[in-house]
Amino acid sequence: MIVESVSLGAGLLAFIGLLILFIRRISDDKIQVVTTRMDWIVILLVIVQIFFGISVAVMHRWGVLWSVQTTTPYFWSILTFNPNGAIMFDMPLLVKLHVFLAWFIIFLTPFSRLIHVLTLPLEYYIRVPQ
Repeated sequence: MIVESVSLGAGLLAFIGLLILFIRRISDDKIQVVTTRMDWIVILLVIVQIFFGISVAVMHRWGVLWSVQTTTPYFWSILTFNPNGAIMFDMPLLVKLHVFLAWFIIFLTPFSRLIHVLTLPLEYYIRVPQ
């Protein structure tokens, strides 16, 4: 119960933060100039992803208990390079959408600015401040 409550709170805060980011990108002309189409796509997909996660937390309670027998073996099959999508067959549609969208966002990462999450831009430490 504590894990779910903290996770739901974090999800709500992330959702609010991304909405603020989205509104700022819409309303600030300087930011609009440097925002690419892929930035918009990624921001909207992450907002939808967090919304799905919050919806799963609210509509399918006690995920901490049932996810141990369902999603954990699915992710373990992926980590051991033996993916088994059949494990997710009996999951509710909302959970399937949440997992699918997570994989889709991971797929888009190399084509977006999210790639900076995986890189270490050391030149930022030695460049002249802007």
